[in-house]
Amino acid sequence: ICFASMSRHPRDLSLDLPILRQANWCSCGIAAINMSMRRHGLTITEKGIEKNPLVTRELLQKYGFNPGRLGRIALSYGFRVTIIDPDEEGVGTKFAREGGRWEKRRPQKGDLYRALTQGIAPVACIPNKQTAFDGSTSTGSHWVTLHSYRDGEFLLHDPSPWLDPGALRDLFRLFPASSDVRGVAELFYQVAHLVEVVPLVQA
Repeated sequence: ICFASMSRHPRDLSLDLPILRQANWCSCGIAAINMSMRRHGLTITEKGIEKNPLVTRELLQKYGFNPGRLGRIALSYGFRVTIIDPDEEGVGTKFAREGGRWEKRRPQKGDLYRALTQGIAPVACIPNKQTAFDGSTSTGSHWVTLHSYRDGEFLLHDPSPWLDPGALRDLFRLFPASSDVRGVAELFYQVAHLVEVVPLVQA
């Protein structure tokens, strides 16, 4: 994923966002999207979301959730959802048919800042958690939810429940403002997929 060179944005931003921990091995996406939905007033536990017909035991325990499935879950609770993602396979045709909005392009750093300015807590997928987080022993992608932009950096809530609290990974520094992202294999702090959730009617 390539980002244009960007200077620091003009102002810091912070959203009131609850942190939720995933309850299943592969449910980081569910917890991340639930943080964003809860910010907009939906109060539901992961156990409650597990009853959604779009959620299966195999996805929770083995495969995880692609952006299209997460988007459809949010749509099913009455939200408007935008996915920014170049990968048609990951989004799927059902997402658009069910009312979702898809921008077929690579997400950029400016998308994250814009979402925060609009009061949206963007849900982002980090491609490789082993290279992204100190101490991680597993590879694979990982969903997180961004809540702030401070001193030129984006801050996130990580739904992993097995974190060392002393590591302060909920304040992990994502996207240093001076950096460009040049390729999928070169740097970890790119966003592979981006999901934005807002109420159907915003106040």
